[in-house]
Amino acid sequence: MQFRINNTGVPTSLEITFKSEHAGKFANLYKSVDGKLVFVTCAKLGADGKVFLPGVTEKGDYIVMLCEFSDLPGDMSNDGVLNTMDASAILKDIVGLESGVNPLMADFNGDGNVNAMDASAILKRIVGLI
Repeated sequence: MQFRINNTGVPTSLEITFKSEHAGKFANLYKSVDGKLVFVTCAKLGADGKVFLPGVTEKGDYIVMLCEFSDLPGDMSNDGVLNTMDASAILKDIVGLESGVNPLMADFNGDGNVNAMDASAILKRIVGLI
């Protein structure tokens, strides 16, 4: 789904209804910036197919993509929230205790490697240090 927002002057949220067959999937919201898609937010669709997406603050072109996985950077637990569970899941994955649910989002710091630095960066983000 692609759409355009004109500057509202106030933070805006979207409520979108998809077919109920998509219940439980993630709606990943992206904004088109200089020809590239930039992740804004995500939320899981309810049983009725409805989703509430906050974070539409600027005018521009937006795209919503439905997927089984959250595109939230660092969301290794795939629950749509960045929290200590993600840092723990990354550490468990790298030492071989347990495979992460959403490994494509594990490289939180974007250095091309999944390691303890990603878990550390997640914890720093949670407490507001970065």
